[in-house]
Amino acid sequence: MKIDNAIERGNRYIAYVVLAAYVIIGILLLPQKFSVEEIIDTSIESSERVEHIEEKHYYVSDVPLINQFPELPTGCEVTSSTMLLNFYGVDINKETLANEILKAPLPVLRNGRVEGESPYEYFIGNPRDKKAFGVFNKPIFNLISKYMDAENITGCEFSQVIEKIKNGQPVMAWITRELTEVQYTSSWYVKNEEFWWPKGEHTIVITGVEGDTIIVNDPYDGKEKRYELERFKRIWESIGRQAIVILE
Repeated sequence: MKIDNAIERGNRYIAYVVLAAYVIIGILLLPQKFSVEEIIDTSIESSERVEHIEEKHYYVSDVPLINQFPELPTGCEVTSSTMLLNFYGVDINKETLANEILKAPLPVLRNGRVEGESPYEYFIGNPRDKKAFGVFNKPIFNLISKYMDAENITGCEFSQVIEKIKNGQPVMAWITRELTEVQYTSSWYVKNEEFWWPKGEHTIVITGVEGDTIIVNDPYDGKEKRYELERFKRIWESIGRQAIVILE
């Protein structure tokens, strides 16, 4: 009996040793498959993904929709400016701004070449005329600044435009009408440099971002429209990354 008990105790001891060895081996192997760092990284990556999705859902409500027609067939810029100013409570209309925008005559043939002024300095033509060209950011910024403090963010990254929407600021931006591909079919000389005008140049007011869609107020027909975000970004960049916001 004593021998049997001794054998039994010896077997139990061996079993405990084997079990302990398995536990130690398991602990040593565990970090190789499930490190704390890996688990933390995964959770952070997941939260960032959720935040990224949430960041792309913003909308600035109550930005007025104004149609540039019939009074201003080429007046998308002053009409977009009117939307911005009206949103911030400025009592102004598109025709008043059309009268106030700094203008230059249409380019003319002179000395064997077509010469004219720069749309970075003037509205080329008159927004009341169908054959006018339009205007770029600087004269519009100066016009808006007569009524409210504004910021010309031309040249910024597109992420900064989205950030403005996130902060509740509608953004006036230059694109082409209906996001057609940018084409340069008209040119004239500004002093001694040839300038090419982007066909279908247009402005809108960005009011929101919803996933992969951007939401805009379009003065061409006075309607809210939605476009594919990446296409909008590409066309906006092609026109020179031009954008203006009003500072509250």
